[in-house]
Amino acid sequence: MPRSDHRRRPQQDRSRATVDAILEAAAEILAQQGPTGATTNRIAERAGVSVGSVYQYFANKKALYRALGDRFTASLRRTVGDLAPRMVTLPVEQFLPELLWSLLQGVMADPMLHGMLHVTALPPRDFEGIDAFERELEGLAATLICAHPALRARCPDPDLSARVIVRAGAGLVVRTLSLEPEVVTTDRFRDELVRLVEGYIGGPLTADDGA
Repeated sequence: MPRSDHRRRPQQDRSRATVDAILEAAAEILAQQGPTGATTNRIAERAGVSVGSVYQYFANKKALYRALGDRFTASLRRTVGDLAPRMVTLPVEQFLPELLWSLLQGVMADPMLHGMLHVTALPPRDFEGIDAFERELEGLAATLICAHPALRARCPDPDLSARVIVRAGAGLVVRTLSLEPEVVTTDRFRDELVRLVEGYIGGPLTADDGA
């Protein structure tokens, strides 16, 4: 987070555990009560710490939101970093389902995510880290399009296609998280996302496309 947003950086295990508890409490209350209900008093009570402890590490709620976004995107970056080299070498008909499935699993792996993405009323600038990560995903999508000749043939402007695919998929995932979070990691939701992307690029990808 920006240096002006934090009061003190946790250095020891105990202080890091305190910060973790505060962030988890903030995410839970955001998910349950929205930004209006996510007061520092309630966050402190849920975390089992004093309000002073909250302000010891975070200057304000915006700093909390940014820390949540940074922690979530760091987790997804690890997922994407592990996936990217393999995605380039997979047969074209396999990489899209596997990529989407891995990303969906990564999205749901961190319960703190729910407190961020369920709350669409929060100003986007509070989650600048998530916006930056979305741009990274767009870059990865463009790279994958260029790496697969069949995709490159269907997407004459890889950068624009990548932006459309990532933003459409992200919007659908966020909206589904806010209404039906239990659906996000189901096979049928993943399959519908695949259909969405394939419909945009001109139809299902098959082994013949990779030949």
